[in-house]
Amino acid sequence: MAYKTSTTNRDEWIICPRPAPQSKLRMFCFPYAGVGPSIYFPWQVHLPPKVELFVIQSPGREGRFREASIQTMEIIVREISQAIAKYLDKPFVTFGHSLGALTSFETVRVLRREFGKSPAHFFVSGYRAPQLPDPNSPMHSLPDKLFVEELRRRYDGLPAVILEDQDLLDIFLPAIRADMTVSETYTYVPEVTFDFPITAYGGIQDSIVNQESLNAWGQQTHGQFRLKMLPGDHFFLENARADILKDVRTTYLGLLK
Repeated sequence: MAYKTSTTNRDEWIICPRPAPQSKLRMFCFPYAGVGPSIYFPWQVHLPPKVELFVIQSPGREGRFREASIQTMEIIVREISQAIAKYLDKPFVTFGHSLGALTSFETVRVLRREFGKSPAHFFVSGYRAPQLPDPNSPMHSLPDKLFVEELRRRYDGLPAVILEDQDLLDIFLPAIRADMTVSETYTYVPEVTFDFPITAYGGIQDSIVNQESLNAWGQQTHGQFRLKMLPGDHFFLENARADILKDVRTTYLGLLK
């Protein structure tokens, strides 16, 4: 089923778990492949009161479960950027993990190009710099059985409760396959580099994304670039949440003055 653009459902692209009208800064978070916005909901209690959290909710996830997932980056970032546009009246930052990092990158480029708006800081996590080729062979078109086997091999952090339960797997597979399609069919097109700072986070034990490929994010900005490696594999985001949020909060202190 093809995805149909609709101005009606654009408000469903963004979830704000705790509205903060008096906030001075907004943070837009992009989930990784196959998951929905709730992955970031616990972050809200750790953020400063002056920061308002918004999380991207793509079709086929959680509150939009019955909608068809999108399989092209172009459509995804077009919809996200249109949904975010009305929230750009305050300074903002973005954070994306894994595929969410790539999606946030392309969204930020659209926001700059079409609305003349850029984040005060760009946070990425667990994904190689976009100009680098994918070192893995494509898996998005594999038959279900081989697709699941490849998921296990590459991303051993995926919940066993899902991969070992056929009913749950049938629910999960369309979304994760769509996201892998987005990732593996993505084509990087050079543009003018950013002038805002970038911070990249990586897992020391991540077998998918190494330090060199994370460090290449520095080529995407004329501003400051930082790389912070943390304990954990590709899904270090959960175990290292406290360290990441501490680092993010430290960055916020300068932005909120």
